[in-house]
Amino acid sequence: MSTEPPWACLVSVNRDGSDGVVHDLSGDYVELGNSGSVGLRFDDPYLAACHARIERLGTGGARIIPLDGLNGVFRRLRQDTKLADAAVILIGRELLRYNQLRSSESKPTQLTQHGVSLFGSPMRQAWGRISQVLPSGGIRDVRHLYGDEMVVGREEGDVVFRDDEFLSRRHAAFRWQNEQCMLCDLGSSNGTFLRLTEPANLSEGDFLRIGDQMFRYKPY
Repeated sequence: MSTEPPWACLVSVNRDGSDGVVHDLSGDYVELGNSGSVGLRFDDPYLAACHARIERLGTGGARIIPLDGLNGVFRRLRQDTKLADAAVILIGRELLRYNQLRSSESKPTQLTQHGVSLFGSPMRQAWGRISQVLPSGGIRDVRHLYGDEMVVGREEGDVVFRDDEFLSRRHAAFRWQNEQCMLCDLGSSNGTFLRLTEPANLSEGDFLRIGDQMFRYKPY
């Protein structure tokens, strides 16, 4: 790490939400991972050797660049955010993938045999789906999204995870607005995180989930 005066820091956030160790950032950039060759090293099995880089910008700001393609870097939402197809979301302990449906998938066809329609649940025209991503890389609990809003929570909502103590009662919502999906945090205690797919500028107070580490970005 550079011997220049630090220009910002990452504050480790403890499990109870309190502040932990302060990690100063100095020089043109700082890399983070579980290798001894990076500026900020953490003994974390979910981190790659060189997992992410934080660069100082000439304008006085900073940006974070994800370098790991397996577990990635997540940033807490500060506002309602448009979701791209295949976006990955961290809500409590649940890792979810959003997919927007093609028109051929969103309009189900009713089965008929010999001119008789099959009786069943009402057919709903879905616009998207969320899938729970497992540590094995597998997928389960695929849920289709329809209507104006689908809520995820621990006690209430359309998709409920009752055994996840890190979820709020009503945690987040997927909303269909102007032919696009918006992800909205509902004032949850632990926040809703979106995986970054490209370099992103950082603002004071940004929360980052990197491996099993939680940080708050603070410029000096």
